[in-house]
Parts: sequence; C-alpha cells; structure tokens
Amino acid sequence: MPPAVSVIIVTLNRVRDLLRCLESVAAIAEPTLEVMVVDNGSRDGTVERVRAAHPAVRVLAAPENRGTSDPRNAAAKASRGRFLWFLDDDTVVADPGLAARLVRAFQADPGLGAVGGEALLDDRGAIAGAKYMRLLPNGLIDGGVVEPPADKVAVRCLASCNLFLPRRVFEAVGGFDGLFFYYAEDLDLTWRIHSSGYRLEVWADTPVKHCYGPSARRTVRFEPRRNRTFFVVKNMALWRILALPLLDAAYVANPARVRGLLRRARKAGRGAQAAVAAPDGAPVTGRGLREACALAVWLVLSLPASYVLVIPHLRRVLAARRRGGGTLADVDPAAWCLLEPRRTPGERPAEA
Repeated sequence: MPPAVSVIIVTLNRVRDLLRCLESVAAIAEPTLEVMVVDNGSRDGTVERVRAAHPAVRVLAAPENRGTSDPRNAAAKASRGRFLWFLDDDTVVADPGLAARLVRAFQADPGLGAVGGEALLDDRGAIAGAKYMRLLPNGLIDGGVVEPPADKVAVRCLASCNLFLPRRVFEAVGGFDGLFFYYAEDLDLTWRIHSSGYRLEVWADTPVKHCYGPSARRTVRFEPRRNRTFFVVKNMALWRILALPLLDAAYVANPARVRGLLRRARKAGRGAQAAVAAPDGAPVTGRGLREACALAVWLVLSLPASYVLVIPHLRRVLAARRRGGGTLADVDPAAWCLLEPRRTPGERPAEA
C-alpha cells in the first residue's frame, strides 16, 4: 500500500541536524510514512551518512544548491503519500503521535488546508506553546504565540519548517513557486492556499521544535526583503503595490516595532535562541542594545532597497503574477538523482 504521509526535508551541509531530525521522524509508528531527503549538493557527506544511518529513506541528490522551492516540488512529485509533511532539517518532532493526529484532523475536516507552526520553548527547553506568523499589510510577517488554554488559531500563512497538508491541496495551487529560490516561498504557497478558500491553522499543541541557533541562520541580508516585494507584486491588488512605500513607512513608525526591537535586545543580551521566550522584565544589556540599534538601521534601509532589487527580476515577477499558481508542473524529478531505499537480501520491494 502507498504510504499515508510523505515527509519531505531539504538539506544543505547540516548533516548533524538532519540526522537528529530523521531520528525523531523514525520514532513515528503510525501512520505509514515515506521519508524523502533532498540534498542540495552538500559537501559534508550528507548522502552517504543518511543512507548508512537510515537506509529506508529515499534521497534525491542534486550536484549544486537549487534552493528550496524546486527541490520540494520535485520531492512532492516523486512521493506517494496522500499527505505531504514539509520539515526543515533542523527540526525535531517531539511527539511521535503528532502525524496520526494530523491525519485524523484532515480526514474529519475537508475545509482544512494546512496545519503548521513550531513549538515555543521556555528557558528549560520545555514546550510552552506554539509560534505562528501574522501577515502584515506590507507583506512582511510578525510573530504570535498560541498558549494553553487556547487550542488553535486560524492564520493566513504558515512557515514551511513544519507544514502538513493534503497532496490534493498542494497540487491544486500548483505547489511552491520557483520564483522564490529561498525565503518567502512558504508565505507565497500558504497565502495561495488561504486565498483558495481553505483554512490554515496553528495548534497550541505543536510538538515540532525548531532547534536553530544564530550560527545556523543564513547571513543573506537583502534576499528576504526582495522576496517580500516579489510576494506583494505577485499576489496583491494593484493599489497595495502602489501603496507599498506608505505601508512600509507605517510599519517602521509603528510603536510595536520598538517593542519588538526591545524583545530582540533582551534575547540577545541573554544569549537566548530565537525560539526561546524572553521575559518582558528582563534587562536590556549593552550587547542587546547594540543589536537593537543595528536592527533599527537595517529596518529603515532595507525596505526601500527591496524595490530596487526587484527591477532586474521584474519580468519574471510579472510572469508569476499572470500565472498565479506555483511551478510544480514545470519541475522534473529526473533532474535529481533519486536513490531508493536499500533493501536487505531477500526483502521484497514495497508495492507502488
């Protein structure tokens, strides 16, 4: 029988994080899973180590970095599950029963389009709630938290670090859009799902930990801002595109930005990971204050710069606007080397 869920993980030179993620997925007993890893040309032995430690994993290997959108589309087309579960390589599924709960929720509710979110951790590493994204008028995102006794929250976009959805929904909106090599590809996909009339939810009980630290984040600066402008031009009404400079000015002037900078300063001063909540009363140290000032300068300069960075790509962005959906149909999994699971002597191949 085909697997119920296809787990899809894209990775690049983070084999230790990836193996930890795969160990957590391997603990899931039901429903039936297939696990697909897409390697973007890693140079740290990722393919060999995954094949040795997890021989049941299907691996798609590329000779170079192909971003996140096309690899995820390729893995989705090569997969067989009725549900797709996109995970980042530095996540950990803390509850083996999560997949079964998700499948039951979608079976009971055809209007549910996708579920996601990541665990919010306290200082001891225990799960204290779930983080979710709020889409702002200028196409940027802000964060929110679902905490018990709340059960869930409806949102308009979800992060792909933990994104669970039916294959039929993914295919109906055309999958990810290759316009977004990296950054905002999940925002674009899930906004299109929401715009198609499906509900997106983040559950308070979301036991997927995003175990990143500052060194694990990319140092790319302007690409996220540029892709935000890609997203607005592709998906939003003309008046919103023309009003983007005014919306950005209102975003910068919002007092909530100052409070957000102070929260970042408290975290930086305490050396806390981004997934860890910092008490509002924590002091702002010199280190945190310096980081807050640097972020404020960056915020003011990066938004107008994003308009200029779109110009060389304007033809592609306008073509994406006319297309509307994603580029799933344009991706050929044969462009990747597909390494099927290893079988022990005498083992029969799984039924397709």
